Amino acid sequence: MDELAIEAYKTNKPKGTHVLFFKTPFCGTCQLAEQLLTLTLETMNGKALPTFICRAEEWQAYIEEWQVESVPCLVFIKDGHVMQKLYAFESVTKLYELYKKYE
Repeated sequence: MDELAIEAYKTNKPKGTHVLFFKTPFCGTCQLAEQLLTLTLETMNGKALPTFICRAEEWQAYIEEWQVESVPCLVFIKDGHVMQKLYAFESVTKLYELYKKYE
């Protein structure tokens, strides 16, 4: 899971379905969510949707446009449209099922 700069996203948006993980540097809940997300992606053996880390403070325009209410937030995007937002990172199983839903 790589960090994605806002400039890179604006000039070269991923095609198809992709996932953006919004977080802030000093958010403890974000750190726990990132650990769960990392475990989930590892269980998918490289077959997960492209997933990128986004520093929320750099993405304010998109956060407002997509109505991201808080961090951590996982945003599933297909062809430029938000399909789903997830705020509660309850378990690896829940994350895995959500990824499978949008494959």
